[in-house]
Amino acid sequence: MSKLWLLVRIEFVRSFWFLKRYPLDTILEFVSFGVIFFFLLGAGQVVAGTPPTKEGISQLVLTYILGFLVLFQVTNPSQTISQESRSGMLEHLFMSGHALPVVFIARAIGGLFSTLLTMGVLAVALLLLTGTALNWSVLMMLPTLTMLCSALGLGLMLGGVAILFKKTDSVFFFVQLLMFALTSSAAPAAWWQYLLPIAPSAGFVRSIANATAYPLEGLLFAALSALVWLVAGVLVFQFGLRLAQQRGLLGHE
Repeated sequence: MSKLWLLVRIEFVRSFWFLKRYPLDTILEFVSFGVIFFFLLGAGQVVAGTPPTKEGISQLVLTYILGFLVLFQVTNPSQTISQESRSGMLEHLFMSGHALPVVFIARAIGGLFSTLLTMGVLAVALLLLTGTALNWSVLMMLPTLTMLCSALGLGLMLGGVAILFKKTDSVFFFVQLLMFALTSSAAPAAWWQYLLPIAPSAGFVRSIANATAYPLEGLLFAALSALVWLVAGVLVFQFGLRLAQQRGLLGHE
């Protein structure tokens, strides 16, 4: 556990350093997210034929922010594996003395700093520019954390696939659609909905942000669901890693 937190601190410092080292890239990334949002807002207005309501805009902002939060978390392990395999660093990571699942979990947690900072500033900016509001509450932290844990579990599963096949870029488009679909769902109303990744926790974030009623025990079930997905992700990643070792694929793209 001490090694994990050491790696997390290192990745945290690294993500902060990247924000300071490449400010132009950070600003352009922030602007591009804003442009995409307003493009989607305009496209929705054209399709609907009527101006969107303030409530509709605030829901779009929430879905947009949650979608990108989980998307970054889900795609981080597989994209890192693809990049490291192309640069020849994947074998070096394997021989570093740290278990690969621990390395990628640490990178995902440490990298959350820049992601949360970017998405938080973007959310405030979009709400101010559109003249809408959400019910910000400290209670949002718990379902947000469990949502990201579930997303990390799904990301490690994709990482287990990427470590075998290396190039998984074509899957990225379908993952995007899936993430935004899962984060746009409401709080679970049936037991089977807790079996889905991300969706239960995202639903409770939406309920808190919209100041609607939700069952408190549902938060516990959502946390258990996220834990199950995280453990499953680690197991699938380790299984993929063992297969890659047996087939001698760690050092090849």
